Amino acid sequence: MLLKVVSLPLALQLLTHEESVFEELLRGSIEPLKSSWSCNNVVAVLSTAALEPVGFTILRDLAPHFLSKVLTDICTKLEDPHNFHDPWEDCVVKEFLHILRLLSLNSLCFIALLDDTSQEISSSEDSHPSNLWELLQHSVNSNSPYHCLALMALNVFLDSLDANIFLKHVLNYQELLLNLQETCIIEIESDGELKTIYAIDEAGFLRHKVLLKSYCIISKFIGDTEVLEQTELFSKLPPPVKFDVEKLCPTIPLHSELGRFLQENKPGLRDNGWVSQARKAHKISSKEPIQHSVVINLLDQMQKAVPELELTNHFEWPVHNDHDTLMPQEVYGIELTLLYAEQNRLMKVTSLAKTNLKIFLKEVHGFIKYYGWKKNFEGFDWFIASVFIICDGDMDRCKTFITQIVQFPSIMYIWPMLGKAVSREQNLPVNFQTTFSHLLENIVANELPSIKYALKNNCGTDWWIICDEIISQCFWRILPWCEIIHLLTICILYPADYPLYYCTSLLHYSQNQLLEDVTAGKMWPEHMDLTDYRSGNHLQLMDLLSKRYRNMTLPLLTYQEAALVT
Repeated sequence: MLLKVVSLPLALQLLTHEESVFEELLRGSIEPLKSSWSCNNVVAVLSTAALEPVGFTILRDLAPHFLSKVLTDICTKLEDPHNFHDPWEDCVVKEFLHILRLLSLNSLCFIALLDDTSQEISSSEDSHPSNLWELLQHSVNSNSPYHCLALMALNVFLDSLDANIFLKHVLNYQELLLNLQETCIIEIESDGELKTIYAIDEAGFLRHKVLLKSYCIISKFIGDTEVLEQTELFSKLPPPVKFDVEKLCPTIPLHSELGRFLQENKPGLRDNGWVSQARKAHKISSKEPIQHSVVINLLDQMQKAVPELELTNHFEWPVHNDHDTLMPQEVYGIELTLLYAEQNRLMKVTSLAKTNLKIFLKEVHGFIKYYGWKKNFEGFDWFIASVFIICDGDMDRCKTFITQIVQFPSIMYIWPMLGKAVSREQNLPVNFQTTFSHLLENIVANELPSIKYALKNNCGTDWWIICDEIISQCFWRILPWCEIIHLLTICILYPADYPLYYCTSLLHYSQNQLLEDVTAGKMWPEHMDLTDYRSGNHLQLMDLLSKRYRNMTLPLLTYQEAALVT
């Protein structure tokens, strides 16, 4: 019963105030997992426990034995001489890979389980891996009997951008796998000439999939295939793939209704009437991509229409940023950001852009006072990366954008690092992340009860947990860039409760697909596809949800803002 209660975000945070009870619950939950992972409430609680510091510490302590039983079962099947084929379609393997995906939904949970400093590597080469860190060592060892299994686990983890950069740091997997692919090169004679080709086998094919996912941050590209015989291997970056430019980078109209509205408006009062007109203009423009300059102009004008939060009085740009040295994972995050911008053709990537993004990241974290709390890697700040792209790397424009955006209450709920920094600085009893997740869970339970049940009963997770990951990586790889811009526009134009309704509309949009996938035995979030979602088709739903829930949600969301100045 307690597990079911603690699967609610607010209950989870409140229970951490009773550390001994919380620790006993987690440790007691681990014990049955040595026999079975079939309890969805247990998996859900463990995947979110690391959101709280005490939960992170406990999970890191338990990491060496966390998955020992399921790993033993899989390795036993691999070593069984009566099995004449690799058991990748076996239900035990599928369950294991799905569990890994659920555990990687939360970056801190993933980091706790892969904290290599707390785990010992088996000394015997004949012994099978007993924990995740040991297993992933086999992904870069082509002679290991567990090489393919480890590659499949690695491929699952790379669905998370934070896991990607974390593993690049601790495992250096990308470089090592490229080297292994190079050993597959052979020369054959064809028409009297020697030609260089890649000899492909199952391991080479799995390495290929991992390398593609590590490099291609966007989700739709031409050249990927699930058919081994049709795969074109590579051993150097960039890979030989063609991006679906029409899908990912649609032509942006030079003029939009929102853009025209903002240009035609003269300087003056920005009252409620003006805001209503701006929203109408956005609704007309919402089904097509809009220019970055329109968002910047909108932010500049809208910040005159909203009351200034006293929160902004506590923020000031640091004169020196030597106090905050970038972590290695953040350097990889910067490289991934510029790769994303280049693949989406969003800005011209230069060596200066990399330097400026490093400076901008450090200065913004100083501005919001996040650096004082950042002792370990908690995930990359993909929101700051998005702002850098929107402002085309212009440092003055970037800093102005941040200075203005923090005046909007809704931003606290889609910029996790800001929410964490303010919650810790003000020592709030309930942090922003928990408040948002709890309200989202309630709305989904009321609006989509059968979908919520199908997701939890069949896939072992909740929508708020999936949304927590989506928001933490600023919707990258989930939504096309043009839709991320529309989300930011909605957060600027509408009250603080609209991010809740936006996230609800994502599940509403995909509910039929979820039911079809569950019926076919496909798990979420692995098979979740939101690339065709367009908020312009769902603004009416968001308005309806606002009328229905704003009396409940806005007081709770704005209470957080009021608590900052009390």
